[in-house]
Amino acid sequence: MGPLFKLLIDPDPAVRDAAARGLSTFGESGAGGPGFAESKRGMEAERALIAALGQGDVVERHLLIVAAAKNRLSGVLRQAATDADQSVRLDAVQAAGALAPPALDVVREAVDDRSPAVRGAATRILAATSGGGAKEVLPIYEAALHGGDHAARMAAIVGLGELSGAGDAAAHLLDEALQQRSESLRAAAAEALGRLAERSSGAALPILERALHDSSYDVVSAAVPELAAAWSHRLTSEALATTLEESEADSARRFAALEALVMQAERPKNPGSAAAVASLKRVAEQGPPLARLAAQLGRAFLGTPSADIHTFVSRLLGE
Repeated sequence: MGPLFKLLIDPDPAVRDAAARGLSTFGESGAGGPGFAESKRGMEAERALIAALGQGDVVERHLLIVAAAKNRLSGVLRQAATDADQSVRLDAVQAAGALAPPALDVVREAVDDRSPAVRGAATRILAATSGGGAKEVLPIYEAALHGGDHAARMAAIVGLGELSGAGDAAAHLLDEALQQRSESLRAAAAEALGRLAERSSGAALPILERALHDSSYDVVSAAVPELAAAWSHRLTSEALATTLEESEADSARRFAALEALVMQAERPKNPGSAAAVASLKRVAEQGPPLARLAAQLGRAFLGTPSADIHTFVSRLLGE
C-alpha cells in the first residue's frame, strides 16, 4: 500500500492513473473492510488522494473520486466537493450520496454550491436519504424557490414533487411556484403537483385544478394529464363521469376527466375497469353534447397506447 500511495503523485500521468485504478480495485475487493477509512492505512490513503487531487487534471480527479468512494474515504470526497471544476464537484457529491451509509455532511455542504446542477443533486440526495427527510430538505427547497436562480428554482420544484412525507407543506410551496412569471416553472410545478397528488397529498389536488385555468397553454397541457392520473386513482368512475358531464363550459377539466376515465378503463388488473368502460358508454349515449362527444372519442381510444389520447387532447387544447 505504501508504494501505491506514492505512485498516486508520480510525475507520469499514466502511472498516477494506474495507481488510482489500483486503489479502486483494492476497494472493490473489500480487502480494506468497513473500518478501512478509520485505520492507519485508510488515513494514509486519504492524505495521498487529497494530495493527488491537487496535482491531476479533471479526468484524473474523477478517477480519484472513484477510488475514494470504493474505499469509503469521505474526507477525499469532501475535498473534491470544493474543486474549481463543476463536474468534479458534482461527481463528489453524487459519490458521497451513494456511500452506505451516505456521507450526508458532504452533501449538506453542497446545497449552497454556486452551481445549480450541484445544488440540485445535493437536495435530491438529501430528500431521498436523509433521516430528517422532508423536515431537513423543505427549507432548502423554499430558499431556492425564493432565490433568483432559474435553474435552482426548477430543481426545487422537481424535488418537491419527488419528496416523500412532505404532504401539505410541499403542496403549499408548489402553489407558490404556480405564481412564478416563468411559464416553464409553472408547467414544472403542475407536473410536480400531479406526482404529489397521485401519491398522498390531498392538498395538491385543488391547487392542480386551478392550474387548468392558467393563461399559458404549456401549463394547462402539463396540468391535464397530471390531474387525470391523480383523479384516476382517487375518484370513482361515476364521479369522473359526473365531472365530465358538468364541464360543458370547461374544456380542460372535461378532458382531464376523460383521460382519467380512459386510464381507469385501461389500467391492467384494475377491478374498476368495467365500471369505467360502462361510464364512458353511458355518457357517450346520454350525456350533454360536449361531454357526449368527448366520451365517444374516449371510447375510440380504448385499446390504443396510453400516450395517444393525451397527444390528441393536447392538440385540442392548443386549438
